[in-house]
Amino acid sequence: MEQSCFIHTHESAAHECSQCGHGYCVDCLHIVDHQAVCRNCIHRFRVPSENEAIASILISSIVAAIAVALNSSEFINFIQTIWG
Repeated sequence: MEQSCFIHTHESAAHECSQCGHGYCVDCLHIVDHQAVCRNCIHRFRVPSENEAIASILISSIVAAIAVALNSSEFINFIQTIWG
């Protein structure tokens, strides 16, 4: 028996998601790194947006600047204060 799409049960499954193994029609699959991936699993391959990348670099730079400004024990105490 032919497998139907996990989302659109009236459609035939074209491929299986390489991550979860469910069958999906062509409208439900995305090709990422030469793999068929469903919309539920695509987050595993998601590339950070430009804003997320900039924010990550900014946070890393701020933490590095604080680490340089403080000595090691003060920095550890500072981090423990922030994150408990």
